[in-house]
Amino acid sequence: MKNRLFSRLVLAVTACAVAGAAVLTMSFRPAGLIEDLGISESQARSQIWDNFNRQSFYVTAFRSLKGIAGGSRASVAKAYCAYIRTYVESDDFRQRYEKYRLSMRPTGTPQTMPEETKKELRKIYTETIQQYRESLKTAPANLKGVYQKGLSDTQKLLTELDDPNPDLTRWKKEYPESANAPLKAYLEKFLSETKDIDFKAALKSAPGGKMKFVNPTYETRPSYWKMCFRAGPEATAAVRQYVTEWHATLR
Repeated sequence: MKNRLFSRLVLAVTACAVAGAAVLTMSFRPAGLIEDLGISESQARSQIWDNFNRQSFYVTAFRSLKGIAGGSRASVAKAYCAYIRTYVESDDFRQRYEKYRLSMRPTGTPQTMPEETKKELRKIYTETIQQYRESLKTAPANLKGVYQKGLSDTQKLLTELDDPNPDLTRWKKEYPESANAPLKAYLEKFLSETKDIDFKAALKSAPGGKMKFVNPTYETRPSYWKMCFRAGPEATAAVRQYVTEWHATLR
């Protein structure tokens, strides 16, 4: 099961980092990061948590990022990375996470499936798995991913048949006690999705006052890619360096 919880966390971490310069000016002072943002320490922490918890992203005055000189963007981005990481590793964040994690724990008595039903489903799943494996041998490249996902999903369903409490098992996997393993995986995802950004890509006007890429392929790129494109090469390089170093410390 995809770990949506930690994809939210890393979105909040990386998005705030690359967008951080948008809320500051050329007179940026590392020691006065939150003061320059114009909010309190409590509000800053709540904003990080809310981005994480609600799977959303908001940083004040994001659109002003391009008005900051390139060298300053990198400095500000690094400062935001450090600030956000410090909070993510703090007792306050851990307590918030633990409270949220426990609130998502499944309650109630697990439903017991009749043995006859289990037998029928086991037969269906086993046959389906075999079909997927056979299809993968001759599947065209554009369908291999679809078949592989179908195979993985069906294998999980087969495994859950013998699990007395599959909901609890899924909860333990999706909301682990330690953030390190899933956090590391999503830092890897960020690095993978931001390694080939075309910062010279042309844009064109679109309805509603928005801008779109002239190259339609770029419109299908993931959110990390587009976010870093808007932030610019200096800020993106700084964040990628910080994320790489952070990733190396996670065990």
